[in-house]
Amino acid sequence: MTTITYYCSADDVRRQMGITSSDISDADTVEFIKMAQSEVDALTHTTFLKLQDSGTATSGDTTSVIDSGAGWDADEWNAEADLTGGYMVWIISGTNSGEARTITDGTTTDLTVSPAFSSAIDATSDYRIVKNTYTDETFTGDDTRIYYTKNYPLITAPYSVTIDSNSVTIGGTSLYSTSQWGKLELGSSAEETYWKNSYPQLCNVKYYYGAYLSPAVDYTEQVRDLCACLAGIMAAVNMIGGTYTFATGYTVPDMSIQKGVPYPHFDRALSAMTQKRDWLMAQITNKLARPMFA
Repeated sequence: MTTITYYCSADDVRRQMGITSSDISDADTVEFIKMAQSEVDALTHTTFLKLQDSGTATSGDTTSVIDSGAGWDADEWNAEADLTGGYMVWIISGTNSGEARTITDGTTTDLTVSPAFSSAIDATSDYRIVKNTYTDETFTGDDTRIYYTKNYPLITAPYSVTIDSNSVTIGGTSLYSTSQWGKLELGSSAEETYWKNSYPQLCNVKYYYGAYLSPAVDYTEQVRDLCACLAGIMAAVNMIGGTYTFATGYTVPDMSIQKGVPYPHFDRALSAMTQKRDWLMAQITNKLARPMFA
């Protein structure tokens, strides 16, 4: 099975805390990392897409990506039946470039996806496997032409928009999208020219979103540090809560040696990590936040 990669590693967390693997296990640290990732996503209104696997398709069709040399474990990337969770295939070049689709089934070489790609996958399609960010967003409009998705940036334009049961054509002069900010503006030729404000909720958008993490992206290291910092705070609180014991003194014949009391040290460490967390959040938010008049 492919080893899942997270925003940070167990070593990153322990480095933040100044401890070693003898103080907290990899298994426990990974659980804190998972919780920290969720907090990072909630705080930044996005998901950071960490590469799990990549390659070039050898063949496929509109609902499958085949890589004859992949060697995956069957079903290791599968999402739930409602298309949430799991992973997605993101085509980064070649046929269907820019499109992302949720993985619903898989063999060692063949990934089944939903919804269908716009064209059949072929040997030019370079892909990435990343965390699935499929979003099905139903809402009440405000009778204006512009709507901002709850999550952003969009990987590409939404693949489905409906207003009052009418499908809206994507692109052209029908729907303009600014992926960076999740901005969707209805054009003059759209089947519906306003996001309707009427009961019940009549507007629906289906899309994929996320900010890709790579050495070329300037916030990658800050996201790693923020995740490690949050996981470190969780781990420190857990250890202070009763699982962490220190000898604070030793007595031997003719000598008594006192060490620093551990909890005040942990308190200072927690304070330092909290300050670093706040600084990192400000830096990342400034780079991802929507401008006031996006």
